[in-house]
Amino acid sequence: MASSCRIFVGNIPYNATEGQVKALCEEVGPVVSFRIVTDKDTGKPMGFGFCEYRDESTAFSALRNLQDCELNGRRLKVNFAANEKSNHHPIGLQAAVDAAATMGLASDALTVYLSKMSRNQLAQMVSEMKGIAVGNKEMAQELLLARPQLNRALLQAQIMLGMVTPQMMEKANMGPLPNV
Repeated sequence: MASSCRIFVGNIPYNATEGQVKALCEEVGPVVSFRIVTDKDTGKPMGFGFCEYRDESTAFSALRNLQDCELNGRRLKVNFAANEKSNHHPIGLQAAVDAAATMGLASDALTVYLSKMSRNQLAQMVSEMKGIAVGNKEMAQELLLARPQLNRALLQAQIMLGMVTPQMMEKANMGPLPNV
């Protein structure tokens, strides 16, 4: 099983059952395993757990779709499991350059900057923007219109993470982006 298929699910309500949280995770895709962590002395839930998916793309989908999802009055916090070392190291220049090329752009300072971010940081950036867009659509539109580099960074990050593929871009008739 690839290490980036395992996610951390935090802020789980103490009254939520393992079955409830697993069912919510299964709305994203097939779950290989799920467990809520309990206190070893009391046996009571500690408010977080781990979900393992079959593949990385489903785990990324979980990051996008479960972040801030409400369950029994609490908003879940989702990220890659902390012990997955590959998610905390810089993603690397080649991945960033390849993503820029997929967008029809040359490598530049933004590409170099993104290459120094970890998979977790890139996923967090995308997730934060989704949170803004869901919470305040008008503010998100203003932010994206005022900062075209942010649009590009978000798309490039999604390509680097495998959330957006060249085939998806072709299907959506997305040609090369204008230089910004």
